[in-house]
Amino acid sequence: MSNSALSFVPNDGIIVATEKNLAEIISFPMQQALGGPAAVAQLIRNDPAPAEDFKFTLFSKEFISLQITIAQVLGLPITEGEFEKKYGTFGRKQTVLDCLTALDTLGKHCKKFGNPSTLFTEIEKLGEGARPTELYARLVWLAQRIVNASESFQFTLESLWEMLEKLTDPQRRYQALKSLLGSEGGLISKAEEMAKESIALRNAVGTYREEMKTIKKPVDDYFSVASKIYSEAKKQREDLADLITANQAALDAAKDDYVKYCAAASGSSIGLIVISGGMAWPLAAIAGGVLGAMAEEARKRKNALDEERSRLSAAVAPKIALLTDINGLETAITPLEAQLGKVYDGLGDIYGVWNNVVLRYGEILKEATPEKLKNLDDFSTSNRIIEAQKRWRKIAESTERFTARAFVDFKS
Repeated sequence: MSNSALSFVPNDGIIVATEKNLAEIISFPMQQALGGPAAVAQLIRNDPAPAEDFKFTLFSKEFISLQITIAQVLGLPITEGEFEKKYGTFGRKQTVLDCLTALDTLGKHCKKFGNPSTLFTEIEKLGEGARPTELYARLVWLAQRIVNASESFQFTLESLWEMLEKLTDPQRRYQALKSLLGSEGGLISKAEEMAKESIALRNAVGTYREEMKTIKKPVDDYFSVASKIYSEAKKQREDLADLITANQAALDAAKDDYVKYCAAASGSSIGLIVISGGMAWPLAAIAGGVLGAMAEEARKRKNALDEERSRLSAAVAPKIALLTDINGLETAITPLEAQLGKVYDGLGDIYGVWNNVVLRYGEILKEATPEKLKNLDDFSTSNRIIEAQKRWRKIAESTERFTARAFVDFKS
């Protein structure tokens, strides 16, 4: 590592610069809804709460989408009773059992990540104590550890500068530098600990992602757009839709008959009319002869058709629910690997920063001598101590915003 690369300023990777050109990330339909590009530009200029300059590297749309996907999966039925209640019955029981096995396995794997719907309320507690087991909780825990470590680095570098200024003996300055950087509990050992935790979590996410590839296969086979149960539900929905259409035609015919007979039986009172199913119908039969009797038969036929329509509507709703859930799940889990990959890569970047701090601070300590500490201004300038204090503060603030804003609060 060359001398020019040595400084106390950490590399980017724990935090990254935020997107500045908001006009480029606002979709065209949204721009049109807001009044066009000129209106969007004006809104951005007048933004009362502009985005921060930096954000924690895991604070991304992929991480937010990942939480939504996990919560969505954990809301799917995993027992026969739940399945039938939500989706109705199907021809072959084995088709349902195959679905349940696939969904149950997927659900159990998602529970290893952690249920965002329930864990959100425990975020503050998740950052405390020993390392948790669920990945969701470990992400919160690691982020809080980064906040604490970054604040410690900022404070230690401030203390280092104050201490070096107070000490006039170069040898004592050197011993102070060694103590703050290289002793047990010093900055180098803290960076080693953070690198160890970061790479451990990255590896855990990597393993989880690889396992997900295998676990998704049965879902693709038994609970996807290409599955047998989807085809059966779609066919049932189409058949029921045809029956509902025929039912509507019969209702229309019954209404026409009733009106026709009522008009012909002009000597009879029409009676009390109510609106039902989008049409007007009498509450009771009209009085009067053959035409009145025929009108009554039309009214009875309407009541029977109404009952049939309710039954058909009740039957089609569960099939629509299944088709909707399958489409929604397929849309959600298709990018799941990429979402986990984004978290994996981000944790790798975080590890890289801490590992670089270990190497860089170690080189600073190795190259430091009492002679080089005689001129503190030169030492501070070459190692960018003041800039490093500000950067560690920025890392702490940006990471803290991640724990406060990047986790989804699900409401049922």
